[in-house]
Amino acid sequence: TERGHIANLEFPASQSAPYHANAELKIRDVTPVASEAAVTLLTRLNRAIESDPARAATYTDRFRELADALKPLAAQTDTPGAAAAALWMLSECHRAQGQFRAADAAFDAYLAALRNVYNHSELPDAYAAVARSLIGPTPNGSPTVTELIRSHTFADGTHPADRAWQACLAALADLHAAAPQEYEAALCATVKDSGIRCTPCAKRLAYATLEQQFPAAASRPDVASAAAKAFARSDTEKATALLTGALAASPSDAEKPSILFNLLMEQSKSVDTLEQAQATYDQLAPFGSDRKYASLTKTGLWHLADLYHRAGKPETALALVQQYVSTYGSDDFIDRLSARVRAEKP
Repeated sequence: TERGHIANLEFPASQSAPYHANAELKIRDVTPVASEAAVTLLTRLNRAIESDPARAATYTDRFRELADALKPLAAQTDTPGAAAAALWMLSECHRAQGQFRAADAAFDAYLAALRNVYNHSELPDAYAAVARSLIGPTPNGSPTVTELIRSHTFADGTHPADRAWQACLAALADLHAAAPQEYEAALCATVKDSGIRCTPCAKRLAYATLEQQFPAAASRPDVASAAAKAFARSDTEKATALLTGALAASPSDAEKPSILFNLLMEQSKSVDTLEQAQATYDQLAPFGSDRKYASLTKTGLWHLADLYHRAGKPETALALVQQYVSTYGSDDFIDRLSARVRAEKP
């Protein structure tokens, strides 16, 4: 399965979101042992997966047997924690069999069931923990980056982690319905979350709410520049507008270099914004004298040289390559760019 085991029922405190530090991120009072038959099947299946993961996908009968044993547990109303645990495992069973619609339906039912497990103040953290656990690290040690790459194969907002974040944001709205300042702070915290397990979709949704309900917060340089990163893959125009707005809002000296660098990265995606990219680099370059920002100016210079190369201006590209080498020395990246420019030069 995606996480090595069919079920991962604990959400480590280290994965908790910053909204409610005291929330207990674990399905409490849950004994997934509500059915001895289900536990036996689960144990047998997990052992089989651990001993031979490559063959796990062929155990369709075992997955089906476990799913059949879980369905009655998932329908229980007197033990909401056990029902939620069963829905989580049922979703994994369906996914392992390639029944993705059924898996998604069970997962959505699991998210809804958590409302009967946690109290009102704990729900945002619970949903955030679920979302983070779906990105990694996984119990079997798979790199988080693997799931991050895989998430790009999903349509926007459809990955289970994205749906869990949507539930988290909805829970935040309910929790802070009478406390707009706290709601604003929670949304800003989501947008500015630097952890890789807070998905771009979650940040875009949080920022959209800020734009609608708290425009002053949305226009702050730190918030707008953080939101721009979430739009970088999906909407270059939006990301560029946010970064331009962040610069216009007089960011602090500590914030300005990274905003300029990220703006340069967006502008360097297209030769149509060559002049703007040059102007942005001219503003960024003076910060290179500070060691804290030298890597930004170095990388920015490489991208600017590459942009001139792609724009069909080899003379300027070579001049920038020489500037790079004289300032930072030679490396594989600049050597390869130099070779490409010289090879295509008339």
